[in-house]
Amino acid sequence: MATLLMRIFRLGVEKKRVRHYENLRRDVDPHQMWKTLEELGDGAFGKVYKAQNQTTGLQGAVKVIEVRSEEQLDDYITEIDILAACRHANIISLLDAIFFEGWLWVSAFSFTCQAPL
Repeated sequence: MATLLMRIFRLGVEKKRVRHYENLRRDVDPHQMWKTLEELGDGAFGKVYKAQNQTTGLQGAVKVIEVRSEEQLDDYITEIDILAACRHANIISLLDAIFFEGWLWVSAFSFTCQAPL
C-alpha cells in the first residue's frame, strides 16, 4: 500500500525509463561529431548554428535545444521522424539527431545544395 501511495504522489525515487527512438542517438557527444562554425539564429526553442561534420566534412544547420525531461524529448521526436522520412529534392533532409546531457542536436540539410538559403 505504501509503495502504491508513493507512486501516486511521486514521493519515492523512481528511475525514469529511457525510451529508444529509431532516429535518435544517445551514445555520442555531438561535439565529437559536429564543429559549430557560426550562429545563424535563435528562438524560443534554441539556437541554430552552421556546423560541419568532423568525419565527412559535410556542412549543415544544427538546431540545439535544451530538453529537461523524457516527455519533452518525446515532443521533438515527431519533427525528427518527419525529417528522417522525407526524401525530396525540395525538402531538407535529416543528417543526424543526438540527445546528450540534456541537449538535443538536430542536424539538417547540406549547405552544398543549389537552393538558396
